[in-house]
Amino acid sequence: MSQRRFWICVSMLVALLAYPRAASAGIGEIILEMSGPRMIGVGLECRLTFQGTWQSCKVSAPLPLLFAENQPDQRMWLSVGGGYYFSVKKTINGQPYGWGDVQMLSFDPMIEFESKSWQVRDFNLDLQIYHGVLGVSYNLMFGDNFPTFSNAALKLRPAGVVIPFSKNWGVDLSYNLRIYPSGFKAEDFGGVSATDGEPGREAVHSFVLGFRWRINNRQLAS
Repeated sequence: MSQRRFWICVSMLVALLAYPRAASAGIGEIILEMSGPRMIGVGLECRLTFQGTWQSCKVSAPLPLLFAENQPDQRMWLSVGGGYYFSVKKTINGQPYGWGDVQMLSFDPMIEFESKSWQVRDFNLDLQIYHGVLGVSYNLMFGDNFPTFSNAALKLRPAGVVIPFSKNWGVDLSYNLRIYPSGFKAEDFGGVSATDGEPGREAVHSFVLGFRWRINNRQLAS
């Protein structure tokens, strides 16, 4: 895969940010309250380096399992992910939600970089701090009690850390922030809103806990 092709793909992802109501997403983590349900889900996320090689993949369960190869010469990559989420039983802003009342499909591409790493003796994984600086979250929401709709957000990963605990295994912890230009309201999910008018911007927080495992590198076809 040429660098020119790579940057064309990145430019297309950035262009998606111009459509604030176009279908958004996530990756398997616990999503704290939005103006709607709390959600958990399963997903897949992979890192693509600027040299066109697959560096690592993350499979999430709600506790995600990450398959990875840590390469010391790769400091920046494109993370491509997506997943399936469902609501948990909880009342939010006076609106009750049940298990699976709200479901979501997601697509979450993001540019990430490593800010610091330390080699650990006899381990194939480094102790690593990384960040997601430019991403988009594209979600499709559906359920039995409301019409299917979509939404999109700017997605950031302010911090993530990989902590190795054996030769090929490590724990991966990260915090995600999604900023929706057009937020959610209870009517979107078949409820009754406590306020009138269109929703403004909305920030949604989520946390990911996973296990990282080193694998062999994979080269993209040119």
